[in-house]
Amino acid sequence: MISSSNCTINSCLLWYQLLIKVLKRIPSTSVSHNDLLTKCRLEHSNNNIKLGEIQEFEDTYNSDNVIAWYTRDAFLYRLINKALKEKDIIVMYKFRFVLIDLHDRLVQLHGAYINSLKSHESTISELVVFHGQGLTLTELQNLKGNIKGRISMNSFLVASTSREIALLSAGNGSGRQVVESVFFEIHCPIMNYFTKPFAHIQQYSYSKTKDEILFSIGTVFHLAFVETLTDQLWHVIHLSVFTTEKEESSMKNLKTENPSRMWFNLLIEILLRMPQTEDARNEMIAECKLFYADNPVELKKIDDFQTNYTPTNAIKWYTYDCFLFRQFNKACRTKNIDALYNLRFFLIDLQNQLQNLFESQLNHMSSNFTVYRGQLIAPSELQKLKGNVGQLVSMNTYLSTTKSCAVASDYAGNGSGHPFIESVVFEIEVDVKKAIKPFANIEQVSIMTDE
Repeated sequence: MISSSNCTINSCLLWYQLLIKVLKRIPSTSVSHNDLLTKCRLEHSNNNIKLGEIQEFEDTYNSDNVIAWYTRDAFLYRLINKALKEKDIIVMYKFRFVLIDLHDRLVQLHGAYINSLKSHESTISELVVFHGQGLTLTELQNLKGNIKGRISMNSFLVASTSREIALLSAGNGSGRQVVESVFFEIHCPIMNYFTKPFAHIQQYSYSKTKDEILFSIGTVFHLAFVETLTDQLWHVIHLSVFTTEKEESSMKNLKTENPSRMWFNLLIEILLRMPQTEDARNEMIAECKLFYADNPVELKKIDDFQTNYTPTNAIKWYTYDCFLFRQFNKACRTKNIDALYNLRFFLIDLQNQLQNLFESQLNHMSSNFTVYRGQLIAPSELQKLKGNVGQLVSMNTYLSTTKSCAVASDYAGNGSGHPFIESVVFEIEVDVKKAIKPFANIEQVSIMTDE
């Protein structure tokens, strides 16, 4: 399935580009495998055939046969593609070991496949493959509106070197008004190495079809044109796979628009869906004790946390000058996925408490109000802000503010650190009606006042 739209193409591209990278950094355990199997059995509890497939998957699956399982017309293919299309983080988290195995298998096969094409006796300059599928009219219109633009996979895509097979998959137009028959022609220059792998999978697929080519999720294409193919209203979508240089340049431009927002939001979405277990709590405490092994003051605070912490005082602990605040904000600033994963137990409580406060206060908030934040930042960070005037910016951590400009000014300092550090006061105008992320007055649950 292809994802495209005029207004959200950049965010879609980045979302799927980041997905595998984030999932790969989250450990996959026997618990996650069991979660997957439990979900599948619940999904097909009244279907003995599917339950048999699930049992077979449990008994036989390994990373070497992941392509066979993905290309098989069975429960796994449908559940994975539905989750990817709908950006269902919960399901993707449970399926992460399959998604990672599938991507890594393509990485293993890609280099050898490209070399085999390069050594072809006819010395072809590009591989042309085809894909047929039904699209809704809206999906087709989105593609037509993005000619000369970029589009991205929202799943792993099976294509074929056979035009005839792809045409059969596209259909004959009989479902028009509900589903449009769409025929994709995909051009892949073979003298380049691609950041997103694809490979010939005949040897590894379930059906052993000789013509199958599998593209990894997140592959970026350039959409050249869309045109009617026959009187049955089939449509040709002419795509070119972005080569490494084109893709890196394109994605670099995209990532300058909203890197922190996309990366942080996706990671937090995934972490918030993870199970909040006693093991996660103990793992976090153990990591913090290890980090502060030579700091008796912080070790005492960690012991206090271990004894007295409850989910209802998560915000209090976050606003407390202690190990949690430092570790969490450092992990966010440096985009340290491993550290954030270790802190997930606390993150879930912090987010939930903030969300609950937001919902309880929402009806009593003024529709518009102003808050302030004082902060010391590096000159380079200040220059980035100046260069982004009129654009969106995003904070990659939880942001504490105050309604008092004077208090914010105290936190900003008097500028004595210039030119090595800059004193900055942020003035933030809040339109409650446009809120998409929770915020709340935390004075009653915080160590600090007026937050």
